[in-house]
Amino acid sequence: LSSSSVTGIIKDSKEQLWISTSDGGIDIYNIKNKEFINITNTKNKIATGLNKAEAPTIFKDSKGNILVGTWESGFFILPKNSNKFSNINDSNSSLKSNKVMSFAEDSTGILWIGTFFSGLYSYDLKKNKLTHHNTLNFKKYNINTSIIRKVIVDKKDNIWIGTRAGLYRINKNEEDSFSITSFNERFKTILGENISSTIVYSLFEDELKNIWIGSLDYGL
Repeated sequence: LSSSSVTGIIKDSKEQLWISTSDGGIDIYNIKNKEFINITNTKNKIATGLNKAEAPTIFKDSKGNILVGTWESGFFILPKNSNKFSNINDSNSSLKSNKVMSFAEDSTGILWIGTFFSGLYSYDLKKNKLTHHNTLNFKKYNINTSIIRKVIVDKKDNIWIGTRAGLYRINKNEEDSFSITSFNERFKTILGENISSTIVYSLFEDELKNIWIGSLDYGL
């Protein structure tokens, strides 16, 4: 393993584990042979085009495409059955922050991307279309410039984002409009009126459709 700081793990269609790290890039573990190889290793025949060491997140979508978020170069996409990553960053797209922290996917195959400092994006892989969500309702809660730690999509296709300024649920309406619910007042009621915000690190939806929230300093 190239680093002791592991940020994510996925399994590909070949039963290999892809392990993202905070300072060692991506390691791939062959379960059958019990061998590690780093994506930057010249002997690596799995994929090329990704040479960044800081990878805060890794994600596999429903079609088997692999996405890697980096701390300085946007995100990388490896289409299924391909061996070459492509890169999307602030110089070749509408991405305004190269710090990509989290991915999620809705039922239509749209990917939702959380970033540091520039909020929420959606990405249509078929159309290669990246959208920054910065309309007035997002600006009302400063989501367009927020620091997002975690994004999930629940079973009803609502988008939940955990930020350094609390928790928000985003409901997609008709004609690509959105309604947003903030849960920060509820946090204040539960935790005490004197807190300014709750930093949300992690989110999970269970089989009963409950949303579990992992926070900094305030537990679960």
